[in-house]
Amino acid sequence: MARWRKPTKEEILENRRTLAERARTGDLRLPEAVVEIRRGLGLTQDEFAKTLSLTRRQVAEIEAGTAIPTEVMLPAPGQAVIGMECRTNDTRTQSVLSTVSNGITFNCVMAERAFTRALGGTCHSPVAAFCAFEDGDLRLRAQLFSEDGIDMVEGRAVMDCGDDSPAEELARSLLAEAPESIRRLFGA
Repeated sequence: MARWRKPTKEEILENRRTLAERARTGDLRLPEAVVEIRRGLGLTQDEFAKTLSLTRRQVAEIEAGTAIPTEVMLPAPGQAVIGMECRTNDTRTQSVLSTVSNGITFNCVMAERAFTRALGGTCHSPVAAFCAFEDGDLRLRAQLFSEDGIDMVEGRAVMDCGDDSPAEELARSLLAEAPESIRRLFGA
């Protein structure tokens, strides 16, 4: 295996152009997107891990990950989405982040978060939600579980980008139909 070397400035710029083009055409998917972002910044896995407060092993696992189809199992709300912040004066990082920012993904994540917030849920709540852009609409699928996983309710909502009210209504309706073993787990 070849030893990693710091890319040249020209290589970093070319990586960024490639990343921007792949993001623009919708050809950028996890886990490849993580590798591309890291390379676009010209960072090793160790350097990238420190930037994200992760271990190098965690970065390597993210980069090598495989997805379970949502038809088999819904993820936790916001799972596999990478949110990054940077300093307001860090134009280098802002440049890379602007190339991979995706408005549809942002709206999907906001719908999943609105759903969870309307439940009074946390990152420890037994909830699954997945929002995707299909046929011009955002489509949210969600499930709530009892602690032992025996009881479950599920539902769907269709909404426009930026309109989280159907996601919030779905949360309220699932809680209303859920057995006590599920309702007691949420703060709404």
